Amino acid sequence: MTALAVVHAPYEQARGIANLPLVPLDELPTTGLVPNAVIVGVPFDGGTSGVAGARHGPEIARVFSRAYPWVVDRNGRLSGVHDLETGAELLSGRVVVDGGDLLPFPLDPRLPREQIYLRIVEGVSRILELGAVPVLIGGDHSVTAAALSAVVAREPEVGVVIFDAHLDYDGATNLELKEVHHANLNSFAVHHLDLAVTVAGVRDTLGSEAWPLPERLRPYHSRRLKSSGPADFLAELPYERVYISVDLDVLDPLAFSATGHPIPGGISYELLTDTLTALAADREIVGLDLAEFINEPLSNELSGLLISSLIVETLASARSDLSPRPT
Repeated sequence: MTALAVVHAPYEQARGIANLPLVPLDELPTTGLVPNAVIVGVPFDGGTSGVAGARHGPEIARVFSRAYPWVVDRNGRLSGVHDLETGAELLSGRVVVDGGDLLPFPLDPRLPREQIYLRIVEGVSRILELGAVPVLIGGDHSVTAAALSAVVAREPEVGVVIFDAHLDYDGATNLELKEVHHANLNSFAVHHLDLAVTVAGVRDTLGSEAWPLPERLRPYHSRRLKSSGPADFLAELPYERVYISVDLDVLDPLAFSATGHPIPGGISYELLTDTLTALAADREIVGLDLAEFINEPLSNELSGLLISSLIVETLASARSDLSPRPT
């Protein structure tokens, strides 16, 4: 095993997002570490139809990340960070690393979109083979379709919970992965991958060509989530094992505007955090991604702080039996 010295980050060693150990995914199998979760960046926004810039997401998240003062032992286990509200030690005893990016940045513009998606599928599959939970930082929301393709190959009995202002459904029933973009990923998830999907915080409209909705696609409006709260939302959620995807436009633009497709009437950061942590504590998380925050110089610091906080709080709230799954 490659020993990791006890480190009081950030003072003695360079770190990845949220000041977590940075261990490239290619090197991870040789370290002897047994990760609970592996965070990877996906710097791709070729699947968006609106404002570009989400390809800078992983870089923004790392540069402007919260600098949690972790203590890391020789086996990569974390300690040393306490929540001031509860007193709990966050991620205590767990091994969570930043595995770098799944794609080179900048991308070769000659690469077809299908090839990029297949690289994401391969990267997520490698994380799952390690028995770890994959955590992706986008990128536009099309990267979720590629991640789900990898997850479903190993976790067929999984439900999907997406936090999004938009339903991302166009009614197409025969999409292939190469045809997916940020606004039709749920058409692919429901009809091609045969997944049940709940979209929370949704508040956009939908064209008649996509109506009526299939039974496996369930919108949960932002007004309802704000009025009922996380407990009622979870009570109606039929999935035990869940993949979570967060499109940052689920937040109200008055609270967070650095996204390509903002819609008024969104939820607050506090409600998003409360719902994510309640979901992680109540169900088994098999994957997580965060997408659709763009490069806005005046907002990048907020974006980095928000993304790193959401990742740490969600993973820290996961069931105490969160551990590498059998491969």
